[in-house]
Amino acid sequence: MRYNHRMSNIPKSMKVVSRRRRPAELRELLLGAAEKIFSCKGFADSTMESIAVEAGVAPSVLYRHFPTKQDLFREVVLQPFLQFLRDYHTTWSGQRHAPWDAHKLMHAMITEFYDSIRLHRHGVLSIASIDGLIDKRTTGEIQKQLDTVFAEMLSIGEEEADLHGWYPKENLDLTIRLILGMVASAAVLDSLFLPPGRRRPTRRQLIDHLVDFALYGLRLQPL
Repeated sequence: MRYNHRMSNIPKSMKVVSRRRRPAELRELLLGAAEKIFSCKGFADSTMESIAVEAGVAPSVLYRHFPTKQDLFREVVLQPFLQFLRDYHTTWSGQRHAPWDAHKLMHAMITEFYDSIRLHRHGVLSIASIDGLIDKRTTGEIQKQLDTVFAEMLSIGEEEADLHGWYPKENLDLTIRLILGMVASAAVLDSLFLPPGRRRPTRRQLIDHLVDFALYGLRLQPL
C-alpha cells in the first residue's frame, strides 16, 4: 500500500471533513429548493431533476424523501401552515396557567402566522399554479390538512371565547379563516395592497395594525 506523503503533511485544521446532513436538515434543504423552483417555473414546468440540482443532491436522494412531484408540492404548500400551528399551539399552551389578555394572544397568533407565511411566501404563491394541473387526490390531501389547521385554531378560539366571553362563537370558524386570510394576503401580496415608498409600514407597524383590526374592526379600539 502506497503512503501518501502529501496528505500526511496537511495540517488537521485544513483537512475537509464531510458531514452527513441530519434527516430534518436534508428535508428542509429539499423543501427550500422545491419552493424556489415551483415559484420560478410553476408546477407544470418544474421537474424533480431541476429541484435536485437546485438542492445540490442526486435525484435518487430527492425521490427517496418525496416519491412524486405531487408529494413534494403538497409538502411545500403545507409547510408554513403546519409550522405555524405547531408554534402557536406551543405559545397558547404555555400561557394557559396564567392566561394572557386578548390583545397579547392575538398579537402572538398574527405575528407567528405572518412570519411563517412570509418566510415561505413563494411556496404559498405557487398554489396559484396548480389549477387543473394537479390530481384531485393531492388537492384533496392539501385541503384536508388545511382543514385540520383551521379546526385546531377553531378549538383554541372556542376555548378562549368560553374563558373571556367577549366575542361570539357563532361563525367563529369563518372569522378565523378570514383573519388568517387577511394576514396571508399582507404577507404574500404586499406589493399589491400595501402603500408604496415612504408610506409603506414596517413589519411591526403592519402586525400591530392587523392585530387591532382583527380585534376591534374599523374602530381599531375596543367599545
